[in-house]
Amino acid sequence: MPKTPIRPRPRRFRPAMTERSPLLRLDATVLSEKYLVKARDDLSAVVVQGEHLWLGGDEGTSIDRMTKDASGDCASHKRFELKGLLNLPGPAKEEIDIEG
Repeated sequence: MPKTPIRPRPRRFRPAMTERSPLLRLDATVLSEKYLVKARDDLSAVVVQGEHLWLGGDEGTSIDRMTKDASGDCASHKRFELKGLLNLPGPAKEEIDIEG
């Protein structure tokens, strides 16, 4: 009976290691301190799209966009309120499941 050749397992993707993690600078002129803490604590979805980092939280109906700067950190914080842009149904008018 012929033996089946053993194929090497594919390597898992490993991002390049950096000397430090990038800083995320949420803007106090965009959100009050109360909402800055809430944005940090309720974070449940993160998407990188080119130079932009998109953040979605567990609560509310908004998403936040940050832009990578020359140092590799993320700043230029801007908030987008989705209930003003989308026709959200009943309960979603208060909270959306953005991570879903």
